[in-house]
Amino acid sequence: MEFAKISGLHLNLPKTVLIPLWPANLAQLSSIIKDDMPHASKVTLAFATKYLGIWMGPESRDYCWLDVGDKLLSRVTRWCHGAWGTHYTARIWNTYLASLLHYPAQLFPPTNYIISQEATAIRIMFKPPGNCVRLEELFHLKDWFHLPC
Repeated sequence: MEFAKISGLHLNLPKTVLIPLWPANLAQLSSIIKDDMPHASKVTLAFATKYLGIWMGPESRDYCWLDVGDKLLSRVTRWCHGAWGTHYTARIWNTYLASLLHYPAQLFPPTNYIISQEATAIRIMFKPPGNCVRLEELFHLKDWFHLPC
């Protein structure tokens, strides 16, 4: 409180999320905060929260890929209606779709959920005749087929 008076900086407690970095019962921790610090009772307690577009906290891995999977399928449904052929579809994939996966992959290993979402998105985007191309082959377009992807 004293720092806030001097600096003019105040916490917006309803927007503040406290993330315990240890195994805890959130209901019990909330009651302790309300009893010991009634002025801080408006804070939210969670094991994960989104800050500047990135999920933070011990359980953030569970939430990070859910957003990305939804965005990926949303973008795929926007881009899948063209008949660009394999070369341009691969370029569209690398530019507008795969880039969604790269940013969170720097922080979190992919979950089974996002791997299955990616496989679904690839099947929707790349529509070979009679499904004659396997998913594994699409990852080797540059090496095997010399496409500049």
